[in-house]
Parts: sequence; structure tokens; C-alpha cells
Amino acid sequence: MKTTNTPLWAFLPIGLGIFIIGFLAGNITSTCEANECENLQANVIEATESKTESEAGTYYYLGEEDAPITMTEYTDYQCTFCQRYFFNTFSQIRDAFIATGKVRYTVKDLALSFHPKSRPAVYAARCAGEQNEYWEMHEKIFTYQNQWAYADNTDEVFSQYASDLGLDMPKFETCYKSGPAKFDKQIEADILEASKQGISGTPSFSINGEIIIGAQPFESFSSLIK
Repeated sequence: MKTTNTPLWAFLPIGLGIFIIGFLAGNITSTCEANECENLQANVIEATESKTESEAGTYYYLGEEDAPITMTEYTDYQCTFCQRYFFNTFSQIRDAFIATGKVRYTVKDLALSFHPKSRPAVYAARCAGEQNEYWEMHEKIFTYQNQWAYADNTDEVFSQYASDLGLDMPKFETCYKSGPAKFDKQIEADILEASKQGISGTPSFSINGEIIIGAQPFESFSSLIK
């Protein structure tokens, strides 16, 4: 019986099809309609604004200042896995460890170069922070990621979010327009800090120096914190 060898290139359409299906499935799971997204906005809206100053800039944190465990999230606002972590795991960490005084939680910006709208999102969050609304904007940006990440008028979308939060709009607009000058140094410092710990992807976490990579389930964080 004659054997026929199929060239490898013949399998490329199949592989490409599997990739496309997987990509679409991943995005479908992180997409929500406007009314559904509103129902998801319940993670940090009651947060008390706390911040600390460093040479690099201002950092906002949740929890007690003297909590025994420091947890740092290195995030990218345009990263779908970061959004998934925010929806699926963050609220559990908040309730179990931040609200109970065990963890002080800080977010740092690992704005990846292949996500061009990630830095503008950082500017929006930090400009809101200057008006004591950092966590509220942080939440809104992740909640509506599938809206602004694909919009042609992203700047206008962020302005609408600021207006929804009741911010002083002239102050916000001035801050946002000067975002690169005000915040890029801090972003670069966050990227360098992550790199020194072997972190190059998002979301990643440092828990008292122990590193967790990826949008892991709550149990992965819980076992390390405990």
C-alpha cells in the first residue's frame, strides 16, 4: 500500500482556524454589554483613598498602611487577562485579606508596548487619583475595557468616564493631556521594578517578595498569603 506524506503547510489553515477560534473565545468571555458591565461595577467603589509618595511618583493602595503583608499587582489596563483577574479574583482577595487588615494592596503599571492604549488608560486613572477617585476610575476602566480598547475616540471615552465620576473636568483634561510628561517616568520605573523581579507579563504579583505570574485562581493567592 502506497503511503502519502502530507506536507506541513497543508495543516496551516487548520492551525490558523484553531487559533482564531481560541482568540475569539477568549475575547467573548471577557466582553460584556453596557448594562451587564454596570452590574459588574461593585469591586472597589467603597474604597478609602490612600496613597504613598515615592521618588517615582504617587501610588494608591487599599488596606491598612501597617498590614503585615504587602501585595503588589503589576497590571496592564488593555490586558484581557488582567480584566479577568479583576472580575474573578480581586474581590475575593479584597474581602478575605484587604478588608481584614492582613494585606496592603498596591497597583503598579506594567504598560506593555504592544497595547498602545494602555498608557492613556494609566493617565486617566492617575488623573482621577489627583481628585481622590483613583480606584473608582481603575474599576471603570477595567469594567468597560471592551469599550475603550476598540474605540477610535478613546480620549473622549475616558473624559466621559471622568464626567460620570463627577470630576472637575477642566482639571482632569489638563492633567490627561500632560499625561506623558506627568506619568511616563513612573510607568518606566514600574516596568524596571517588574523586570528586576523577572516579571515581563501581566497580570503578575509580588506578595512579600514572592512572585505569582498570571490570572491565577483565588486559591493560589490564598495559600501563599496564609
